[in-house]
Amino acid sequence: MKGIEAREISRTFRVDGHALPVLCGVSVAAPPGGFVAVLGPSGSGKSTLLSIMAGLDRPDAGRVVVDGRDVTGRLGLAGYMPQRDLLLPWRRTLDNVALGPELSGMSRADARRLAASHFPRFGLAGFERAYPRTLSGGMRQRAALLRTFLSEREILLLDEPLGALDAMTRMDLQSWLLDVWEEMRKTIVLVTHDVDEAIYLADRIYLLSSRPARVSAVLDVDLRRPRPYDEIVTSTRFLSLKREILGLLGHRPVVTT
Repeated sequence: MKGIEAREISRTFRVDGHALPVLCGVSVAAPPGGFVAVLGPSGSGKSTLLSIMAGLDRPDAGRVVVDGRDVTGRLGLAGYMPQRDLLLPWRRTLDNVALGPELSGMSRADARRLAASHFPRFGLAGFERAYPRTLSGGMRQRAALLRTFLSEREILLLDEPLGALDAMTRMDLQSWLLDVWEEMRKTIVLVTHDVDEAIYLADRIYLLSSRPARVSAVLDVDLRRPRPYDEIVTSTRFLSLKREILGLLGHRPVVTT
């Protein structure tokens, strides 16, 4: 099992001839088999950080390290899921999911067999031949997540994979994602702007400031696993962590009596 670190990452873009600093010395570490969340306001550079960790972009300073090796700018070392599911509309669901292991070098036939074997676990049984346009939002996200999980990478980088879903579907998929992670034990770095989601899913949370982003706080989530949703999100410790994070983010929590 591999872990991943982003060490002192800085990134500045040029926009209309002007410098736009986005990341300023950001460090994030996910241990082997760990579940880490990067939480921050919209536009704070979370997606930029994840794309650098995935090798899709290069930092102006800093480096990405896997198992002690500098892998900055190297593609293919981590499975990466962007905010949109990016399912190909002309491929059926099974063929979309099989694309992950295919791109890892597996034959198409073997990739389809592997993908099909996981359809029941991912709630997709019976939809192997369906086109993406016929699937619900939750099913599309499950298909995209399965494709990412089957990329044969030990490290998964997830960029707000549930952000576009309605609240009820999102809650269901959060619990489902935890179940899948506990079964497959990948190393996950999840980018989100949802405080509840970060606390419920992660072992450790990195809080980013507004742009140019810095790590403003690191919190260990000391909630037991497994985490039954209703029990965990109403627990005293969950609410205490949420209150602390909202305070660090500059939000005043609403107190009810």
